[in-house]
Amino acid sequence: MMMKQFAKYMFVGLMATSVLVACSKDDDPEPVPTSTQKLVGTWVTTAVTVEPAKMHNGTPVTDWYSTWDPCDKDDIWTFIYDGNYEFNNGPLKCQPLNEQIQRGKWQLNADETILTLTDSVINLPEDRTIKQLYSREIIVEYSEFDNKVLYIFNETLTKQ
Repeated sequence: MMMKQFAKYMFVGLMATSVLVACSKDDDPEPVPTSTQKLVGTWVTTAVTVEPAKMHNGTPVTDWYSTWDPCDKDDIWTFIYDGNYEFNNGPLKCQPLNEQIQRGKWQLNADETILTLTDSVINLPEDRTIKQLYSREIIVEYSEFDNKVLYIFNETLTKQ
């Protein structure tokens, strides 16, 4: 009789444990955030590289971020879910007469590989190729002609 009761309690215990394990939140996969969800938020540039090396004060440089003044390194990008963005010149504003906050529109192309920024003042779209987009980091590529040389910049932004 005692063995039967022990088996009964053991069975009930096993069933309770299996119910708890089956209902565990660990089994529910986290939804994968969309590119828009990853992009929305506040970002600061933390690295910029350039190829080929670009001259700065007579020296060829590939770590372009190292040439930036502190007043450029504290600039803040905020991408808003509705497709607007704000560019804040940061506390160490380089040009005192410039607006503290500049606004514009952003959008991703259909395959989410191009980020288009359109400043509300100039209204000229500027495309940046998305090289990597994570929840906490984005790397974008853009180009610039200078003295007949095409420079390719890779800018890393980190979410704040």
